[in-house]
Amino acid sequence: WVKAVRGYDEFLNKWPDSGLYESALERQYSVAVAFLGGQKRQVLKVLKLSAYDEAVKIMTGIADRGGDSPIAQRSLETLAVGQEERGKCLDAYETWADISSRWGTGRMGRVSLLGMARSLHSAYTGPKYDSAVLDSARSYYENYRLRYPDQAAEEDIAGKIATVDEQLAYKRFSIGQYYSKTDSPAAAQMYYQIVIDQW
Repeated sequence: WVKAVRGYDEFLNKWPDSGLYESALERQYSVAVAFLGGQKRQVLKVLKLSAYDEAVKIMTGIADRGGDSPIAQRSLETLAVGQEERGKCLDAYETWADISSRWGTGRMGRVSLLGMARSLHSAYTGPKYDSAVLDSARSYYENYRLRYPDQAAEEDIAGKIATVDEQLAYKRFSIGQYYSKTDSPAAAQMYYQIVIDQW
């Protein structure tokens, strides 16, 4: 399959005006979907290795060649979903942001906005780590709720925002606890007061 993709690349470079151009992109897309789904690539006729990185290259290549075409949209959306499924949340966020910059309105604008929020929210790994992703996720959720109120109700965006608020509150509370343990009562008091005032 890797050789097939290279052959299609060569074809696409040599004959961009061919009537088979779209078909070659579709074939590449099929291979990339298989690789994202866990299909291995064979190396030295013995080893079978992950082809995830190859899938990322193929999908981004299709999107670059496809411009504003449906296959370009489909390839980036498939890639973003695949990245989320693999737990590569920040990579998924970057892909959703690329989709949003290319197609900021319509269905893709709505899907990419929710994807950016979801990816950043999933990237948060607990109160011991930086909460900047939570702040950004919350703002994307709020934006989604303002722009798409009907879909926001279906997606339970209010519940997601409430979850983010609880995580942010607990993060500040944990910082207060840390300062309490390190004998810094003024700093601890400040963080506890933030929790009281904001949540």
